[in-house]
Amino acid sequence: MPPNTANSNSDSVNVRKKGQQSTANQANKNEKSDKTNAQLTKVKGLHPDFKVSVIIALIACLTVVLFPTILKQLAQLKRSFVKVPLDSRPIAKSSMVDPDTGVEYEYHQFMATVEQHFPNISLHEVPCNYKGYPREIQRGAPPRHCGTLILDELIANKSLNRLREMSRLYTTVIGDTNYHNRESYNLRWINLHHLFKYGVQDNIFNDDDFELIRNTSEAVKHAVCSTFGLPPSKVYFSPVSQFTRYKPVVPHSEFRHVDKVRSPYLLVTTILWLSTVDVDFGGGRTEFLTGGPEPLTPLLIEPKFGRFAAWTSGWENPHGVLEIEWGERLALIFAFTVHEDIGHESMVSLREWAMEHVPDRTEDELKEQYKNANSY
Repeated sequence: MPPNTANSNSDSVNVRKKGQQSTANQANKNEKSDKTNAQLTKVKGLHPDFKVSVIIALIACLTVVLFPTILKQLAQLKRSFVKVPLDSRPIAKSSMVDPDTGVEYEYHQFMATVEQHFPNISLHEVPCNYKGYPREIQRGAPPRHCGTLILDELIANKSLNRLREMSRLYTTVIGDTNYHNRESYNLRWINLHHLFKYGVQDNIFNDDDFELIRNTSEAVKHAVCSTFGLPPSKVYFSPVSQFTRYKPVVPHSEFRHVDKVRSPYLLVTTILWLSTVDVDFGGGRTEFLTGGPEPLTPLLIEPKFGRFAAWTSGWENPHGVLEIEWGERLALIFAFTVHEDIGHESMVSLREWAMEHVPDRTEDELKEQYKNANSY
C-alpha cells in the first residue's frame, strides 16, 4: 500500500515549524544573556582596556616604591669567589646560589690568587701582536715575549712597608684627581716627576725616599727587560710612573682597555701592589682577557701586598680593574717606553728633569690641592 503522502507532508511542516520556533527561542535566550552580561559588566567591572591601564599604573607605582629596596638588598648580597687554577680552565660558569646558605658564588679563572706565592717570575705568555709595535720595531726594541708576569718577592718587606706609607701620604697631600669621569674620580695619583719637586717643597720627601724609589725602579726594569726580551739600553721610564690610590668615592664599572690605545708610546706597564684584596679593600681585582680557550676569556689577578705584575702594553693584553667596593687599593706604577725624547734612563735623570722643567705651583693651585686633600 503506498505511503500516506499528505500525512507525511504535514509532519514535515510541523517539524520545520518546531525547528524555527526552537531557533527563535535560542536567539531570544542569547539576546537576553548578552543583555545580562552587559548589565553585569556595567555593575561589577570596567572596560577591559581601562583595567589594563590600571594594572600597568599599579605595577609602575610598586616599581618606584620597591626598586630602591631591591637594589639595596642586591648590594648587600654576600658573594664568594670560587678560585679556579689557571691550568684547569673549565667552561666558565657565571654564578650559582647555594640553596642552603644563600651565598652567591662567582666562578672565575685566576692567573694568581692571594693564597698562591710566586718566589720567582711566572710568565703567562700570549702571542705578541706586532702590528701594535711599529715604533718599537723601528727602534730595534720590540718585545720578544708578550704576556703578563707575576713575582711576589721583588722587594723586601721593610721597603714595602715604607712604600705603602709613602703612597698613602703623597696621594693624599699632593695627589691629583680627575673629576671629569667616574673612573678617575675614584683614583688619586701623584706622578713621580711631580713628587720629586713638590714633595721636596712641601718637606714630605727626602733623599732616603728617593733612594728607595730608585732601587725599586731598577729591580722593576731588570725584571721587565729579562722577561720580555728587551734591550735595557733602549728602554726608558715613561712619565706615567706614579703612586696611586683607589677608593670607592662613587660607583663605577671601569671599562676594559688596551694601554697602547690610551697611550701609544707605552711598551710595558707594571704595578707593585701595596695592599691586599679582601684585607685592605674589597673588589679591585685586575682582569686580563687572555684566559682562553675562547677569545677574550677573563683571567684574574688578586692584588696582595708586595705582589709585582707587568704586562706588554700592546693589543694582545686587554685588561681592566674591577670596581672597588670598600677600603683603599695602594700601588706603585712604573711604565716604560722606547722613546728617549719623552722617557728617562733612570730615576736620577727623571728627578733632574723634574727640578728643571716642572713648573712651580701657584697660590690658587696650592689652595685647590689643600682643599682636595682634605675632602678625599
